[in-house]
Amino acid sequence: MPPDRRYAAHESMLAAEDLDVVSVGTPSFLHHRHVVDAATSAAIPRPIPFVAPVTMADSPVKS
Repeated sequence: MPPDRRYAAHESMLAAEDLDVVSVGTPSFLHHRHVVDAATSAAIPRPIPFVAPVTMADSPVKS
């Protein structure tokens, strides 16, 4: 990947890129924050398709 397309923080990437897809593969303790940040950024087109594990069905997602 070219150096100008490498990011030290996900916020920088979300601010700079026009994305079609985001796949969050971070450790569990970071995952929620990264998903919320991506979903609320201008980098992601609307509407946002979301797939959650069945274990999340009873857990509301709050930003």
